[in-house]
Amino acid sequence: MKMFSLTRAFALGTALLIAGVAQAQTNVTPNLGAGVGSFYTDRYNPASFAVNAGVVQGRSNVLQIGIDATTDLANRPGPFQSTFYNTQGRKLNVNQTGSWTFQSDLFVESSWSTPSSGLVRTDLWATQCNGAFCIPNSEVNVTDYPIIGFTNQGPAGARFRGWDRTAGWTDFTGAVNFGAWNTLTMSYDDTSNQFSYSVNGTNFRSFLGNGTSTIVGNVMYQAYNWNDPAVSQLGNAAYTANWSNTPGTVVPEPSTYALLSAGLLGIFAVARRRKHSSVSPSSLLA
Repeated sequence: MKMFSLTRAFALGTALLIAGVAQAQTNVTPNLGAGVGSFYTDRYNPASFAVNAGVVQGRSNVLQIGIDATTDLANRPGPFQSTFYNTQGRKLNVNQTGSWTFQSDLFVESSWSTPSSGLVRTDLWATQCNGAFCIPNSEVNVTDYPIIGFTNQGPAGARFRGWDRTAGWTDFTGAVNFGAWNTLTMSYDDTSNQFSYSVNGTNFRSFLGNGTSTIVGNVMYQAYNWNDPAVSQLGNAAYTANWSNTPGTVVPEPSTYALLSAGLLGIFAVARRRKHSSVSPSSLLA
């Protein structure tokens, strides 16, 4: 009876452990101390884009996006003189299947609380696709564009918000810490086909993705150039968006085999203690 109980406990514990590992989300957040070589332009290059920009607001390994008049609509070449290219940033290929998470901290300047001091918008983006990878320079197999970020444009004022293909933009109220780092997280659960957005540890939005999604192809850091008559903003103040994922803000998932090994060792330890104890068989079945 004792052996049956221990065997059953071992099998159950192993099954639960493997199920837990299957749900683990892969961290696709870029290493912001690795240099700019692996990032490439999305839509249009901002005035500046620096990875590992030095110490900013007490953080090292900071990514900076600079927006100014040099890349506004009037100063862009003819093919890029449309509102579409006001969104300016760079992306990194990750090509990760299954569940994933993308998390970085944004330093929200105190001046951003007042739109009259200058309009600001900066976001984290990702490209979810159907297939073995996202087809380069094409949207043929793109299924979702999850976006989470900050803006102070519009009647709602300074706020974080998220975008999804069914609801469009959803504002997150009461979530901004000004003059401080704020943690923005987007994640995807492959089992439930669900995206989630959170700010500073609080979930503000969850929604179903396109059911054909198989892979996140790339992640992006973006900002917006408001100097465009089409959006009624000319001569808007320059700004710099500072993003960070210093140690302690983003914790990589442990490897599947390491996690599985640790769990199995724990189960064996429990079985060994029970085998050598003087506890009656009936009590082991409780």
